[in-house]
Amino acid sequence: MLIAGVVLLVVAVIAVFVARSERGKARKATATETLSCGDVATLSSGVAAEVGAGSFSQRCEAVGTAAPGPDGLVDAPESQVDAVWVRTKVIHKYWVMEETRQDGKTTRTRREREETVSENESTTAFQLTDATGSVVIRPDGADVDRPEKVVDRFEARSAMNQAGEGFLSSLLRVGNDTGTLGFQHQEWVIRPGEELYVQGEVSDRTGPLVFAKPEDKGDYLISTRSEDEIVAGAERNGKIAVAVAGVAGVVGIVLLIAGAVTA
Repeated sequence: MLIAGVVLLVVAVIAVFVARSERGKARKATATETLSCGDVATLSSGVAAEVGAGSFSQRCEAVGTAAPGPDGLVDAPESQVDAVWVRTKVIHKYWVMEETRQDGKTTRTRREREETVSENESTTAFQLTDATGSVVIRPDGADVDRPEKVVDRFEARSAMNQAGEGFLSSLLRVGNDTGTLGFQHQEWVIRPGEELYVQGEVSDRTGPLVFAKPEDKGDYLISTRSEDEIVAGAERNGKIAVAVAGVAGVVGIVLLIAGAVTA
């Protein structure tokens, strides 16, 4: 009971931190100033006229549609769809034999395991456009929220070319106690024309106006959800975390007291 009580108290503490984090997300979204692409350009021009180009920096949020940047579309290797941003992930799924001993008896059990062997995100700049203009989006360092999943495919070992050479083939586990089940291929994208909500820092330090991760390491969010959806989701998650913290805390204390009494 003592161990269970301690575990529940740890869960309660973690839930409190989660609740604070989610409430913080909601506050930031509602407190951050919303600017159009035209507003950003006007502010930047005003600062440039006063103190010179390269001096403008503003934390804000903007809403618009995704469009290709100067370098065009990015490669979506799994789906081959048109995209301005892409994330790919490959998960190696395999099995291992685990041994346990009890009462002098050895039991061997097959367990499934997995590990990520490849995960990449594109860093090619794209644009956010609205009726008033456009701003460049540099996605590196951003928390990309709810991108569209376009591939979630499991490639079983039996379907793979075992004689083939290459990266995935080299990862096949051999031996009596391990074996590859296969590889899970996943891919997420942001397509041209996707409605986006962006929260971060826009500046002209590098020349054109660019949304990027704030220099003070603050939050940088690119989301396919609206601000209202983000706020509602964060508030809901915060309430759930508070409820979990309360229940886990009370039960944990009860178990600690009961364990101390019976010890």
